[in-house]
Amino acid sequence: MTKQIFLLALLLTACSAHLFANTFCTPDSLPKQNELQVVYIKGKVSLQPSGKPLKKNDYFRAGKPLKFAEPGHRMVTMNHKRNLFIALPDTSKSIGYLLEPLKLAANVRPGKIMNYLGFQRYLEGRRLVAIGDKLSLEIAGNELEMNEDKFFYIQYQWTGDTKPINKQLAFSGQNLIIDKSMLLQ
Repeated sequence: MTKQIFLLALLLTACSAHLFANTFCTPDSLPKQNELQVVYIKGKVSLQPSGKPLKKNDYFRAGKPLKFAEPGHRMVTMNHKRNLFIALPDTSKSIGYLLEPLKLAANVRPGKIMNYLGFQRYLEGRRLVAIGDKLSLEIAGNELEMNEDKFFYIQYQWTGDTKPINKQLAFSGQNLIIDKSMLLQ
């Protein structure tokens, strides 16, 4: 009986030590001071000169040259301080990209589109269905302000035309309006 109690106590001690180690002593998953971690990729981005494609959660040295397969491809990265940056292709730079800070934490409000990245995520892979002839989306962020000089447009290809058509979308205050009757005029 005492042998069973001793084994049970040893097992409980081992389990509690394992639990403590995995709870409080996990290795730091943040990038090191001179590294960036890939948070999100749109398109294909690879390390140069090796050509190794990057994927979500990969780490790479800050300042390491990257190659973007297309000009529209993007990548969101995080540094050791948990700051987010968007990497945009820029062939004029020796490293092949421009790193711009993202300020997402201050621009998040549930149910409203607050910034470019939020709007892109809202539209990505989604089909919008309008009941009736109009669709209205509330755009609440200052980054996506709408006025006579700043507006949204839809681009479409008309049958028989070689160039795409850009159609300015209407807005009212902070609401972007997609009106079916106005799109093809």
